Amino acid sequence: MKKHVMTAVCILLAAACVCLSAALVLSARDEDGQGAGTTPGLATASSSDIQFKLALLHLYKEATDVTLVLPYTTVNLTQTAVTRAFIGSAEGEAAIREMNERVDRTLNSAFETMGDITDKYAAVLKEYGISSASSYQTKLTELQNMFASLKNASNELISRTRTLINRMNGDYDAYYTSYLEQLSDLSGKIETYGDTLENEYLALLSAISDSYETIQ
Repeated sequence: MKKHVMTAVCILLAAACVCLSAALVLSARDEDGQGAGTTPGLATASSSDIQFKLALLHLYKEATDVTLVLPYTTVNLTQTAVTRAFIGSAEGEAAIREMNERVDRTLNSAFETMGDITDKYAAVLKEYGISSASSYQTKLTELQNMFASLKNASNELISRTRTLINRMNGDYDAYYTSYLEQLSDLSGKIETYGDTLENEYLALLSAISDSYETIQ
């Protein structure tokens, strides 16, 4: 029992660190005036280039937001399930069932949003006649790859959580280590991709501001 308690504490601390990291990113974006869905008031500008970049700006805002949702879904879902499983096998089975239900309701919804964002991105490129050789096409591919990586890492963490809970009554050390490794992998990707998307957002914001000044 003491071993279970110590393991549960470690899981809770790890999850808290991931969630705190995401919260700090969101807080920093809010302080910059960019975290509450705000965008420059350039919707009436006549420049096609500005309108194109503004459309992508909105999409990068959505992409950043959905990426920062994952610590509060995948991480919380798994750490809650594992912690409950330490109580006993019956609780472990119930925890897996509830985790599966919440994955369907919350995590899969985030994945659907990611798909919607890349579809919208592709539609914007088509609407503005962006060449397939353009760097924006490359950025779309990069965005698709980031989302695919996050989805795979999240699903793998869910899978390892199920395995750990099912092995809880035996020698689970190896499965616990595997769980923590995947938690670290997902956490690292969330942080890295979150920073990448934020930088893309800021680069577009700067480009829009410069272009707007040029046509005045």
